[in-house]
Amino acid sequence: MSTVKVMLWMMSICLILTAKAQDALTIRDQNSNSAQQPLSQIKVQSTRVDCKVASRFAHTVMTTKALNTASASQEVFFEVDLPKTAFITNFSIEIEGRIYVSEVREKEQARKQYESAVSSGQTAGLVKASGRNMETFSVSVNIAPQSRVTFTLTYEELLQRRLGSYEIMIGVRPKQLVQNFEIVVDIYEPNGIAFVDVNGTFITNELLPLVKKTVTDKKAHVYFSPTLDQQKKCSDCEETLIDGDLIIKYDVNHPHNIGEIQIINGYFVHFFAPDDLSQMPKNVVFVIDRSGSMDGQKMRQTREALMTILSELYEDDYFGLVTFDDIIESWRPFLSKATAENVTAAKEFVQTIEARHLTDINKGLLYAVDMLASEKSDFLPEMSMIILLTDGRPSSGQQDLSKIQENVRSAINGSMSLFCLGFGYDVDYGLLDALAKQNNGLARRVYEASDAVLQLQGFYDEVATPLLLEVNLDYPGNAVTDLTQSHFRQFFKGSEIVVAGRLQELETDVIQTEVSAHGLTDQFVVEGLANADTFPDQEYVFGDFIERLWAYLTIQQLLDKRETCSPEDKDNITAEALDLSLRYNFVTPLTSMVVTKPETEDDEDETLIADKLTEEQREDIPDSIDGDPHFIIELPDQNDALCFSIDEKPGTIFNLVRDPLTGIVVNGQIIGDKKVIPGSKMHTYFGRFGIVLEKFGIRLMHGSAGDQRSQFNSDPKELVKFLIILHKIWKKHPYHQDYLGFYTLDTHRFSSNVHGLLGQFYHGVNFEVSDLFPGKDPDKEDANMFVKGHKLTVTRGWKRDFRQDVRNGENVPCWFIHNNGTGLLDGVHTDYIISGSLETLFVSKGSEQWVSETSATRLIKKRSVSWAEIEVQSIKVDCKVTSRFAHTVMTTKVRNKANISQEVSFEVELPKTSFITNFSMEIDGKTYTGVVKEKEQAKQQYLKAVSSGQTAGLVKASGRKMEKFSVSVNVAGESSVIFILTHEELLQRHFGKYELMIRVKPKQLVQHFEIVADIYEPQGIAFLDAYGTFITNELLPLVEKTVTDKKAHVSFSPTLDQQRTCSECDGTLIDGDFFIKYDVKRAHDIGDIQIVNGYFVHFFAPASLPRVPKMVVFVIDNSYSMVGTKMAQTKEALVTILGELPEEDYFAIIVFSSSFVVWRPHLTKATEENVKAAQEYVKTIEVLGSTELHNAVIHGVEMLYEEQRNGTAPKNMVLMIILLTDGEPNTYPRTLPQIQESIREANDGNITLFSLAFGKDANYGFLDTLSKQNNGLVRRIYEDSDAPLQLKGFYEEVSSPLLSDVHFHYPDNTVNSLTRSHFKQLYNGSEIMVAGQLNDLNEIDNFAIEVFAQGFENNFEVKGQANTQKWETIFPDEEYIFGDFTERLWAYMTIQELLDKKDKGTPEEKRNATDEALSLSLKYNFVTPLTSMVVTKPEDETKNETFIADKLTEEERGKPQRYVQSYAGHTATKVSYPKSYTPTYYVDGDPHFIIELPDKNDALCFNIDDKPGTIFNLVRDPLTGIVVNGQTIGDKKVVLGDKMHTYFGRFGIIHEKFGIRLMVSTKEISVSEKGKQAKFFWSDTATVKGPNMDLQVIKDRSLTVTLRNSVKFLIILHKVWQKHPYHQDYLGFYTLDSHLFSSNVHGMLGQFYHGLDFEVSELFPGKDPNKPDAMMFVKGQELVVTRGWQKDFRQDVKNGENVPCWFIHNNGTGLLDGVHTDYIVSGLFKTI
Repeated sequence: MSTVKVMLWMMSICLILTAKAQDALTIRDQNSNSAQQPLSQIKVQSTRVDCKVASRFAHTVMTTKALNTASASQEVFFEVDLPKTAFITNFSIEIEGRIYVSEVREKEQARKQYESAVSSGQTAGLVKASGRNMETFSVSVNIAPQSRVTFTLTYEELLQRRLGSYEIMIGVRPKQLVQNFEIVVDIYEPNGIAFVDVNGTFITNELLPLVKKTVTDKKAHVYFSPTLDQQKKCSDCEETLIDGDLIIKYDVNHPHNIGEIQIINGYFVHFFAPDDLSQMPKNVVFVIDRSGSMDGQKMRQTREALMTILSELYEDDYFGLVTFDDIIESWRPFLSKATAENVTAAKEFVQTIEARHLTDINKGLLYAVDMLASEKSDFLPEMSMIILLTDGRPSSGQQDLSKIQENVRSAINGSMSLFCLGFGYDVDYGLLDALAKQNNGLARRVYEASDAVLQLQGFYDEVATPLLLEVNLDYPGNAVTDLTQSHFRQFFKGSEIVVAGRLQELETDVIQTEVSAHGLTDQFVVEGLANADTFPDQEYVFGDFIERLWAYLTIQQLLDKRETCSPEDKDNITAEALDLSLRYNFVTPLTSMVVTKPETEDDEDETLIADKLTEEQREDIPDSIDGDPHFIIELPDQNDALCFSIDEKPGTIFNLVRDPLTGIVVNGQIIGDKKVIPGSKMHTYFGRFGIVLEKFGIRLMHGSAGDQRSQFNSDPKELVKFLIILHKIWKKHPYHQDYLGFYTLDTHRFSSNVHGLLGQFYHGVNFEVSDLFPGKDPDKEDANMFVKGHKLTVTRGWKRDFRQDVRNGENVPCWFIHNNGTGLLDGVHTDYIISGSLETLFVSKGSEQWVSETSATRLIKKRSVSWAEIEVQSIKVDCKVTSRFAHTVMTTKVRNKANISQEVSFEVELPKTSFITNFSMEIDGKTYTGVVKEKEQAKQQYLKAVSSGQTAGLVKASGRKMEKFSVSVNVAGESSVIFILTHEELLQRHFGKYELMIRVKPKQLVQHFEIVADIYEPQGIAFLDAYGTFITNELLPLVEKTVTDKKAHVSFSPTLDQQRTCSECDGTLIDGDFFIKYDVKRAHDIGDIQIVNGYFVHFFAPASLPRVPKMVVFVIDNSYSMVGTKMAQTKEALVTILGELPEEDYFAIIVFSSSFVVWRPHLTKATEENVKAAQEYVKTIEVLGSTELHNAVIHGVEMLYEEQRNGTAPKNMVLMIILLTDGEPNTYPRTLPQIQESIREANDGNITLFSLAFGKDANYGFLDTLSKQNNGLVRRIYEDSDAPLQLKGFYEEVSSPLLSDVHFHYPDNTVNSLTRSHFKQLYNGSEIMVAGQLNDLNEIDNFAIEVFAQGFENNFEVKGQANTQKWETIFPDEEYIFGDFTERLWAYMTIQELLDKKDKGTPEEKRNATDEALSLSLKYNFVTPLTSMVVTKPEDETKNETFIADKLTEEERGKPQRYVQSYAGHTATKVSYPKSYTPTYYVDGDPHFIIELPDKNDALCFNIDDKPGTIFNLVRDPLTGIVVNGQTIGDKKVVLGDKMHTYFGRFGIIHEKFGIRLMVSTKEISVSEKGKQAKFFWSDTATVKGPNMDLQVIKDRSLTVTLRNSVKFLIILHKVWQKHPYHQDYLGFYTLDSHLFSSNVHGMLGQFYHGLDFEVSELFPGKDPNKPDAMMFVKGQELVVTRGWQKDFRQDVKNGENVPCWFIHNNGTGLLDGVHTDYIVSGLFKTI
């Protein structure tokens, strides 16, 4: 018997004739066990969608005819998507003239028929839901050979008006060419049609003319009917273009305030949506859930959406912000008017919202109600609303749902509206729905996806503009009855109110109508008479449509009332809704559709049940284990489930869940039957579970003796929930005993590293099912499943979910994987066994992963040491700041309490702008000190150390402002080590203050912890603030701050107990950043000059200068790479920046991609009108094309000079360009240096160019040089949710120039070695510093100083004297200074400026600047980009160990750094990747596959050995349609005694959606796109840009393939001497944007694109003495791997660059899903 799936889904009106797991026709021969027959044997002869809309009521009929051309019977599936708001009204199947029609029945009656069918061995249907707006209906039927079947489905819905339009969405996905394909939509609107728009996601330029649209006054006709040839993707293929959504949007005329009333056959409908009403201001309180479950993406998206929503508040609105977890916090305790100032302040508050703790919905809502109720006054708006956003269920405070509803209803008492947004599937949607309906609002689910921000904004837009309040529609005179809802709390712009009813007298054709409401200024009242309408064109209407519209509306409203009425009224309301559903044949949540459909002559008929789901029933279901270990993995994304059983002896303990990041571990022990039934097998179940949460030291053991249900919340912040169910068995049962079931309720909250027998599936698994055939059980079909590279035979069956019904359970249909889940599991089930005693149920933190004293089978040792045996005894950060120059010493003392030697790591983070000046380690009284050396010299020492098996270290970037210094050393048992690191930096003044940032992350409690900062500023300290990101209310009093006139002292030294996260736990609160911010007094315009020991420093930041107006050109990249979030954030920031331009400024906007576009041809004064116009323009910017930066910047320069020449703007304005780009500029026809030189020449030193490098792909080095050459600077903008704030923050730094062309003059005979003394601008809140040496310390007592600049209206000029004072006079307190700080400050500034100079100027100037900077770096012991610190540290008596610390440039921070580390005497090289680095996955050489894993700071590699000519699938992504295959070639002949080496010689790249096929060989490159052919040769350099793909060929070197809005591939050609006796040319393949692939990507290389979790331990000598072996635990398997390296040829095609990696032997077996032969395909363009 066949399996029938009936799913009412939620996505688009989608018509699919489809197969059960492949979205194509399922074809099954009923008479044989043959494999799947050709798809062409089922022909879809016609598909027609006929939609008639009369007065917004849509009646849609979907008809499909199919012919079975085979000689055997076949099973055909019919599947359609229909709107969630629609009711199915009819379904029929016609086979050879016989029609099988459905019936709508009461749900319980249908259920009994369903169960009767099941008990008699027939197949019953299944209802599933997925998506947002649609639900899926599907059915299958067996068709005899040469027979036809016709499926007809009818459904009806009332179109809702949102944001000023109605929408009809028709999704069409036939999956094959259709002989007669037709979509017909007829719309009739008696009041007239205002507009009709038609578009489609699949409509190409070729298909566009086929969409016929005819619109007259009251009618619209849309028709789409492509021929077979027009449907084809290409002329020679059989694939169809018809795959997507046809969307029709329209609106009607709204000429009368009374609205539109229609009367037909005794029923009427009243549509009310008046135009031209004034907008009412509103009071709105946003109530935002900030509980722990909102952490991460949800909170970021909520903040981002709120930022936009706040910007869109009308100035007459009043608003409030309330955040809640188990504590309530409001931005302000009262409502605030939405002025620009208040909105900006609110946005700053929003940025501080962080997720934490539990969920008290009750208290959060009541606080908001009280805020609105207490603010009632004459000047506040009458309209009040609350918008609640939450993602969970109440878990704190009042948790009784009925009491929460009653509390909120009583508090609101009808005085305001409550709108509820349920974020994600964990939310209690039923509670939110009831709350909203009880309080004049509505609930909406916000789906967890990348567009959640748009969902939130879209909902707000619907309710943002109220027009009327308390709307009553009345029909006096007793003329009407059975009215639908006629009172509405509010009417919003762009929406519509609909009321329907029956007339008392059938013949009545006129009714009196009155509408009353509150408007903006006075009462809104309209009256009128409505006359019966006639419909002259019958083809535009269907039946008594107004009567059916009335029934539809009435049922919908009755279903809503059931949620809010009293229990005594609920039965009556339900009965009334059921009666109407049955009378009008609607499938609603109270009814089901029953279809008896034909099978074969030998079989009985089959019963199918189709149900309508409520929104609550659409929620996803967890992964679980219950019964004879039955593992069930439910996959909502695939509308399916997988299951498997585990057979193992009783007592066995399995690891079920292990997440190293959250610290959660679950193990389970199985039990067996008391005794085995004769002739049966032993059944096993889970009898005990051990749950461990390492972070909180929690251990929970649950056995089968206890309550029937137990729930375990792992962490209040993370809210991972487990449900354990107890199955009670009669105690005297002869065989069975009590057992447990385990359910994970919040799988998505685990990290991506989660694993285990169950945990490995928590983030989904990709699979495909095909080729159904009869199995051993005649009632259960078998099929072929492709999963994780394996092809498995699986069986359709079901398992039970016992959560709702512990006794009987609920059937969950699933695909059953045999043999203990082999092929589905990573590894085999025995890999998850933990051998040993019961104690093995618990997993401890320490030196062993599985802790068991008696374990004999698996003991995986971690490289990390046990923190219990390594004690951090003291940490002291001592910072002295003298005249802005900070000297910081970090000292840490650590003791090894163990009786054996252990490795101890010292890791600190320091500001990127600082220079390390010293590092030392003291062990047993002996000190080992770092020496600063020239980088090349240090590198030679480094390589020498590596070659002798020693260790080297690393300084790497850490976040945005910091870089990390780390080193490790072996410490003997019972010994201590002291680490001391010193660094220095000159504090920069930003926004009127200096900032000292100290990062402290000790990771454990510290006996003596101390931060001390002493600041001495001779000018006097104006203010000082000290705080920390980790400072709680309890820690705040420990921050001691003393400020006198010129001195400040800050200290923070918590005791052990004060550091604890809680009184009984060992976690530390000290984890974050400690900030000290201050400014100095500014008494003189000349500034502050200090002279000490022959060096001086001059600080210049005069107070109270007027601002100089500016002319600014914004040059914005809108190339393809800016698509999505980056462009949205850029527009958001630019809108804000434009709004803050002072009116006296002038501005222009240029956007550039392949060419540039100017908003207006001249600079525009920043008047309010011009700024608003510019903001509107910015909102329209879209992405397209490549990155032609040069011409856009040049045009900006020309615009500024033209404005100066024309004299339209005032003189002396500051000229600047702000350039934002995220990628690599086009280099044709100019190289990067030529672009820089061209812009420099055009600028001629008069314009300041600031560059913003958006994201990791921007060419930071290029922009850095470009900015420095043009008096500006570059800033990296990090891709994150706060990118708009980063952009705005940078602009604010340069938005207010005070002076331009600032010159400092000192007598030539007095000073020398000056740092820079000319500056293009001085900005408000900043500071200029100049330092230098005195010629003769003994003879110079004073010297003259002059400062010249251009001010707002005239020249700025000040003069003064600098006086030498005695050291003791200037610095009376010795403890506040350190050494010759002024000299070191001068050296610091000089080096920084020389490093800038080496990036510009002539080659000779660059060389001189480099030499001078290196000399100073060595002299003053600074670790700069030109030097390295070398530390020789003790290892043992036989050898020392060398450590190298480098300083990175900002450009280098975007690239991986490689270093070498020794493991147990063996040298191994590691790779360190910055946080934002995108890994590269590639294959090059004798097929060497390399997988870079930045999260692990490491790489994996493996080789593939197979015969030449073999074709492998490397990448296959079914969602993006991208496939890459590669064919191997061999040597010309084999060297005697050697093996045959193979390489890749050809690659085939396919993009199915774009119709692209690209073949790359060692000889040529050929491309086909939609039938067009082109060919290129490696002997030419060429660049080709197409609509969907760009190609760049570099002669005899490389090919770069860039797919539109998608990934980039690099193919490298390795040329070999043509006469070489053995070798020949070959290719290398590199994936440059792996993160852009979908989560379903697979293939030999593609399966690793989204990372991989593995652990390496137990290093030991391998076959090669220079390459250690190790044990690797990956995908549930333990492998022996070898440390080696492969080559990356991207930078150096000839020699390559070594990439260190762990080598997996045997063709990658154990690392690959399946084995390498599973990836062999039969053709270069084979897509399966």
